[in-house]
Amino acid sequence: MAYLGFEIKPQEKIKLVIRSHWFILLSIILKFFFILFIVLSGLYLIARYFNLTLLNNLIPIINSTFLLFWWLGLFHGLTDYYLDVWIVTDHRVLDIRHTGLFNRDISELRLSKIQDITMKTKGIFAIFLDYGDLIIQTAAEEKEFKFESISRPEEIKNLILNAYDDYAREHSNGKENHSI
Repeated sequence: MAYLGFEIKPQEKIKLVIRSHWFILLSIILKFFFILFIVLSGLYLIARYFNLTLLNNLIPIINSTFLLFWWLGLFHGLTDYYLDVWIVTDHRVLDIRHTGLFNRDISELRLSKIQDITMKTKGIFAIFLDYGDLIIQTAAEEKEFKFESISRPEEIKNLILNAYDDYAREHSNGKENHSI
């Protein structure tokens, strides 16, 4: 089974699919609309109160160019929010990140490699809206998995630790034996 372009093994079960908190999405949208308001207001004020004939003729071109780049930036921010995902299965943790419209990084962490999980909550909004970062320390080459601005980080931390305990109990001999 494939999920967001990554293959989930037949013996695996998805326990959780995690995205950043909705407040992060709201902040992206508000930031872009604030920029839109400031730039269009500035262009309107310049066109209205300054009698610059050449600039007045360029205002529609400037508006169109700005709106094109504004829309591309907003689309990139929304796409990045939606496509950055962390998946917790009963065998591993997957970190799927998009670093551009056509670049994707996928990292995989086996539950058996987890050494420590740290939860960080910074700021008044994060405390009241219950979101924060979750950092998983490993002994592997990829030393740290960071789940950024996720909802209910303590609950997710406990879910990952329970998945780790279940995995350790089922694979106490250190080998994965699955019949397909």
